[in-house]
Amino acid sequence: YFRSTQRKIDGVFSAEVDGKATDAVLSMKNPINLSNKTNSILSFSWFIESNWDAGEYICLDIFSNNAWHNGVPGTIDCIDGSSGIGTEENKWISVNKNLTNFLTNDFKIRLRAKVSGSEEDGNIDNIIITSS
Repeated sequence: YFRSTQRKIDGVFSAEVDGKATDAVLSMKNPINLSNKTNSILSFSWFIESNWDAGEYICLDIFSNNAWHNGVPGTIDCIDGSSGIGTEENKWISVNKNLTNFLTNDFKIRLRAKVSGSEEDGNIDNIIITSS
């Protein structure tokens, strides 16, 4: 992943994965304490180009209770190049993930990508966590 000006939803940059990558990660450095919250939503936008192949993906992984809960390609926690759930190419997709099951003191996220070639770009932008 790197900072890119090629495409974005807001601001100047997005995070982009470009080129051959196996489990490339964009991760939070420090955890967030959500243990005293009753409601929390993770919002972000992601984008993949139309030339992504089956088996290539960007997945949302959540760290909570001292363990990673990995997104699985073909589910709503991943955007991928196959015909499964979550397949959307050449347009920004907005995601709102309810974090009710992850209200712990060690909450973190990462975005994990698998891409086979340099002609395949994926982007992430506007990552926001709102809590009450």
